[in-house]
Amino acid sequence: MAKHETVASSTRTRRNRAADIVRTDRFRNIENGMIPFKYSRGVSDNSNIEVRDTIILCQKAYYNFSVFRNTIDLMTEFSISNLYYTGGSRKSREFFETLFSKINIDDLQSRFFREYYRSGNVFIYRFNAKMEKSDALKINQTFGLSEANENIEIPSKYIILNPSDIQLQGSIAFSSGVYYKVITDYELQILRNPQTDEQREVFESLPEETKKLIKDSKNVGMAAVTIPLNTDRLVAVFYKKQDYEPFAVPMGYPVLEDINWKQEMKQMDMAVARTTNQAILLITMGTTPQDGGVNQKNLMAMQKLFENESVGRVLISDYTTEAKFVIPDIGNILDPKKYDVVNQDIQMGLNNILLSDEKFANTSIKVQVFMERLKQGRRVFLENFLMPEIRRVSKEMGFKNYPMAHFEEVDLRDTSVYS
Repeated sequence: MAKHETVASSTRTRRNRAADIVRTDRFRNIENGMIPFKYSRGVSDNSNIEVRDTIILCQKAYYNFSVFRNTIDLMTEFSISNLYYTGGSRKSREFFETLFSKINIDDLQSRFFREYYRSGNVFIYRFNAKMEKSDALKINQTFGLSEANENIEIPSKYIILNPSDIQLQGSIAFSSGVYYKVITDYELQILRNPQTDEQREVFESLPEETKKLIKDSKNVGMAAVTIPLNTDRLVAVFYKKQDYEPFAVPMGYPVLEDINWKQEMKQMDMAVARTTNQAILLITMGTTPQDGGVNQKNLMAMQKLFENESVGRVLISDYTTEAKFVIPDIGNILDPKKYDVVNQDIQMGLNNILLSDEKFANTSIKVQVFMERLKQGRRVFLENFLMPEIRRVSKEMGFKNYPMAHFEEVDLRDTSVYS
């Protein structure tokens, strides 16, 4: 008994040191994530910043995958609404209603919001039209302008530039800088051989260094020639961009890997589905050796029967012959449950509440969040683009005061349910 107590008192506990070891690569997936911004060399051997690869991936996802495209299109369509104007004079309100109707502001809204939610980097370039003196006098008489400039320039068209062709060169804080447009091969050929007055005007407005490079270089290639964009005519609008970021990160960028993963699983399922026609006809004849075994002559006769490629076949057998098709068991492989996790990640990443299957309470809350996100995008359109344009044109036209633009409210709630 005493010996047992001595052994028990000397027993020590063993500690597993592996439980205390901190993994050196525990954040490996986060550290290996892609950074959307990329540095490149411009014409003047300057270090430019671009977001080309990221935006092209989002554009391809929009072109090829329905869940990505439907989310962007839904957010775009619910963001578009009629505009109305308050304040200012009646003449100024009538002028801007006429001007934006001529420009087709509804179509501009559609292009703006689609680019805003798809790439997050919207570059709007304005084309002005110089008015003849007689037209300026008519406008002065129609809208009662007494302080308008004689040489009036009003917007004639707004276009959305492809953000994948835009590079930034500027200050270290990215708060200000010069944007450059990369000339594609198609645009390069047009600038080398301009056919219209507009094309010649664009070419003549370029810096001498750029014009010389366009004329003299052969097979310049993509991203070799850049055009500085006129900052007076360019409006850059970004989706949730920080001051230290050169460009905005697209809204759908974090779900690209999930979409790619889902597509790989779909391709695997399609490859398996193509093998379902490879069924095997299994014919079993005879019995065990104890019960008589197999008649080799019957096996040879059966083999010759199926080697014959004639349409009709006659099979005469006894009770020992059994024939059945062996079909691959692909039910478990094609089980749609494996898509549940990736579908949930994609829906959460895209905030696709309109295409999800949830209870009413959860959906109603997400609808409110969805509408607040749309309101934020509409405020960006008004405050960063439309209202600055109204103030600029009002100053050009000589309006003493200018109107304020507003969106008509959009409500997704069912009033019969909420009443």
